[in-house]
Amino acid sequence: MNRRSFSVSPCLRGRNAPGFTLVEILAALSVLIIGLAGIIGLLYGSFVQGHLASDRNAAAIMLPEAVRQIELEHLITESTATTYGIAADKVGMLVQTLQSATESQGVVPFSNIQVNGDFLKPQASTPANMNEWPRRPAKPNVIGGLYYRIRYRLEKHEDWVPHDLNGVEGAENVSSSFRGVYVLSMCVYRDNEQDMSKAEQVSDPVVVYLRDRKGR
Repeated sequence: MNRRSFSVSPCLRGRNAPGFTLVEILAALSVLIIGLAGIIGLLYGSFVQGHLASDRNAAAIMLPEAVRQIELEHLITESTATTYGIAADKVGMLVQTLQSATESQGVVPFSNIQVNGDFLKPQASTPANMNEWPRRPAKPNVIGGLYYRIRYRLEKHEDWVPHDLNGVEGAENVSSSFRGVYVLSMCVYRDNEQDMSKAEQVSDPVVVYLRDRKGR
């Protein structure tokens, strides 16, 4: 009995073989990469928005307490006036974050107070006329596992007009709606290194008006 052998044409064998061509694989990978890129973009955007929300929440928590504490820390009392040699007529005023007495126009700047301990001690690394709350070496506020600190500036209102009718500055006898009013400007920073070396601003500037407690 003769056995006949049959062979399949190489063309037919390649046409009917299972699997994917290189072009099909590359096309599938391209679709997969585009889909993954979209998902990663959504996840990253969600992460960024969550981080921003955490920072805004931290700022909302910190600012009211900061205003209260900064006002108390800068208030000149009879005790602090005696301790730091401040004139008695300045009791009830607030210590400004100014660099020199010339800028203060009769209102005490913090750089002129002789510091013992940490009373109103400015940080050397802060921008001009600014201070920090909490002041270092005190630890920053911890909210949601992140560290935050506020940089602020406290100055008398530009329309305070502390002069007499002849324009002599330093007098307190001119009637003005803004007399005794201070401007407290603040920004919240994420203190990533806990020493403000890599501080990142996380809030818009906030301005609060304070009035001194001086009896007139």
